[in-house]
Amino acid sequence: MSMKKSLSIIDTSFRFFGVDNIAISFNGGKDNSVVFSLIYYYIKKNLKKRMPLFVYFKTKYHIPQVEEYIDFMVSRYDLKFICYKCNNLKNGLKLFKSHYPHINCIFMGNRKTDPYSDKLKYFSSTTEGWPYYIRVNPILDWSYKQVWKYIIVLELRVCELYNHGYTSLGSLLDTSKNPYLSYINKYGDRVYAPAWCLKDETKERAGRKKIQLKIFDFEKKI
Repeated sequence: MSMKKSLSIIDTSFRFFGVDNIAISFNGGKDNSVVFSLIYYYIKKNLKKRMPLFVYFKTKYHIPQVEEYIDFMVSRYDLKFICYKCNNLKNGLKLFKSHYPHINCIFMGNRKTDPYSDKLKYFSSTTEGWPYYIRVNPILDWSYKQVWKYIIVLELRVCELYNHGYTSLGSLLDTSKNPYLSYINKYGDRVYAPAWCLKDETKERAGRKKIQLKIFDFEKKI
């Protein structure tokens, strides 16, 4: 997948649906950050910074550092932004549909290596029984290394947790440092390399395991 192809998918979406009928699901992860960067570039070039609506579905066990990053991005780029507190994505989408029934297209940060994403297309409708949307996946075929190369070359700001051994971010209940980034430094301490140092892309989600974690402990684990 090339940047040119991703921008072509974005262009097709905006031409077909129109900016007022599009939303961008923004959860603060690295993939969403890349999608945001691509869309921002496209809009700045073609739509004179007229941005669509950004939506964040906030679960009970959200990660504080992810929220801080989202708040920064909303403020930095003056985004039209709405947050829904919900138990799960399906319920969040139902609320969103009830408030914004005219929006029928949502940009996502999915890649084929994500769970349940191997059969997705660049344009995929939601599963039967869910609120109806066309999900647009402009970086669907990007690899883990391509994502980080793009972030590093363009010096994109991402959530700080990626600097501390986290490679995939979910919730407080299933997010920990990736053990494949662990090493012993010269002082004999166990430390973790940044996310972009992961050599085996198949281990991207090695830190996404169910964990017993008290909310106040998460700060200490960084």
